[in-house]
Amino acid sequence: MQPARSLYGSQMKARDAMKTTESTLHKLATELSQAFEHKTRSNGDDYVCLKNGSPQWMQDAIHEAHENLLPNDAIYSLCERVADCFADADEESGEEELREALDEIEIPPYTKDRMVWFAQNWEYCDRAIADGLWNSDNPKTDVTELVACGMMLHLREIGETILAALVKQERG
Repeated sequence: MQPARSLYGSQMKARDAMKTTESTLHKLATELSQAFEHKTRSNGDDYVCLKNGSPQWMQDAIHEAHENLLPNDAIYSLCERVADCFADADEESGEEELREALDEIEIPPYTKDRMVWFAQNWEYCDRAIADGLWNSDNPKTDVTELVACGMMLHLREIGETILAALVKQERG
């Protein structure tokens, strides 16, 4: 009977260790979410950025999400949406649950926001067409729906980048 108890104890320790790991992932996501701030430029335009003094791993994650391009307001906004989504997930969420949470993110509903994104990231719309995510033959679809498909594709890519950064930071 002692070996069964020992096995049960080992299983409990493994499960508790897994929860600790998952909680650490959520904690990191919350820290990233809280590291974003909203500012206003001298011309009155609002934008999102990381707070000064944010840890290097956060800066690296956002830089990677920009695919080594110059800072882009639309991408910063999507990074914040992803970080908020992960931070709002269940505290015990693991990597797979956070990946699934990406499906719950809503893209900006306003045409203006979509067009600002499109001006700097139109290639994702080309990919959406190539991947068959948007059908131009359907008379009920319009260009804003194409842009929404492109944004979702971009959002998922950014989500995977941010998630990889969280996992890397968690594992040290």
